[in-house]
Amino acid sequence: ILSRLPKLQELAQKNNKCCSRRMPLVLSRSFRPIYLFFIIICVQIVFVVISHLAVSSTYFSNGSSSEDVTGFENHDGHVKGDGDSDGHSRGDSDDSILNTVGSGIISSNTSSSKSKPGLVPVQTSSESNLKSSRFHRYEKVAIVTKVHWSKNVFELKRMLCLFKAAYNQHVNYDIVVFTTIPWSREDVQELQSAIPETKLQVVIDGPSPTGNLDDYLVNMTQEELSMLEGRCGKPLSWFNHCNEEGMNIVSNLAYNWQSEFRSYHIYKHEALKPYKYMIWMDSDALCTESWKNDPMELMVKNDLTIMFANFPAGKTENPKLRTKIETVYNRSICHAILNRDGFLWGKKCRDEQELPHFQHVHGFHHITNLDVYRKEKHLKFLHLATVGEYKFSRLWDDQLGVTVPAIMDEPGKAWDYWKHNITTNIFHHGDLDGKGKGKFKQFRKWWRHGGSDKWEEGRDTCNAYIFDKRLSN
Repeated sequence: ILSRLPKLQELAQKNNKCCSRRMPLVLSRSFRPIYLFFIIICVQIVFVVISHLAVSSTYFSNGSSSEDVTGFENHDGHVKGDGDSDGHSRGDSDDSILNTVGSGIISSNTSSSKSKPGLVPVQTSSESNLKSSRFHRYEKVAIVTKVHWSKNVFELKRMLCLFKAAYNQHVNYDIVVFTTIPWSREDVQELQSAIPETKLQVVIDGPSPTGNLDDYLVNMTQEELSMLEGRCGKPLSWFNHCNEEGMNIVSNLAYNWQSEFRSYHIYKHEALKPYKYMIWMDSDALCTESWKNDPMELMVKNDLTIMFANFPAGKTENPKLRTKIETVYNRSICHAILNRDGFLWGKKCRDEQELPHFQHVHGFHHITNLDVYRKEKHLKFLHLATVGEYKFSRLWDDQLGVTVPAIMDEPGKAWDYWKHNITTNIFHHGDLDGKGKGKFKQFRKWWRHGGSDKWEEGRDTCNAYIFDKRLSN
């Protein structure tokens, strides 16, 4: 090109027609092969870029090769939603309440099939309802969360819509919502409207089909009741604030129950017996982007016990923890450690006097192998650590409940997301995947101020639920 330009310029100057119609003609004829060359090069560059992006989007490493919502009250007295486990926000029956005696399950009705009186047919998840085959759909997997009552329905619609847009549209796993107070048929259908093609079950979490607290107290001795009333005041109700020796957080009875339920009872519940894997999502754990890699693939292919988005989150330093671990496992473990490769393991106590400093897996989101947690030795520990002394305790948090069995079972089976190429960026209390403090603690404010800019599908699908006026934040 450079070699030809002087000759062309000289030609133009001689004719004194640099701005005439001949010059473009001369240039176009001279550069015609060059134009074709550049077009071919540009097409090749575009093709390479597109191919690279396609490969990047499907690349996967398995570690070896590669705020205010109705429900609970926090220690400040604000009413909060259910489903959290770190002392921050968590998330009556009448004739319209479905009869849930026996199964304790209220299933959403989206089919026209006939059913038994008083029960609603189950919406069935299947591969035919998948939007794409981006991820493989594994068997016996359930997405699980817990709330106190149906007043959390709009919070759940937001969470499940975002989770579907980020991940579940590709695999369509069943959803199980545990609740203490039963829902009406209309409330269940309201929630189902956000996930119309997914099997949804709203399940009573405890012994009472009506959510009556008295049904939870019936087997307690008079001494245990007196102790509970001393901690929580009289008359007892779900929203009585409870103090506890050794705890600097005041929480209500409903919150303490969800902690106890998630620590122990959940692994014995009938509703989860058909499932091997539980994808836990707090009701205020909100997806912010499409998941690039599938953590379930790592769970299944490596036969893991647990995968988690964040560690550590809180700790237990109660001396009784060491005694409980030694009683059940006949081993002295004082620390939970995440090594550089992203594997969680237990560190032995140095001597007989060392007190535990046991850090926790963050409870807002994790995937657990239920078959492991159902083992007799682990259930024995979880029972000893929760209801073994007295009910409705916060001393033995649900985060501790998922951490100890993972460490005390087969080594090398508890994996961190980030160290294994899994980045979900779930928003929870202003953090993404529990890493660091963000500028905005309220999701709606974060979403408005740039949080949604890079996720068109999330905006288009879920904005109606995110900005629902019936949500407080």
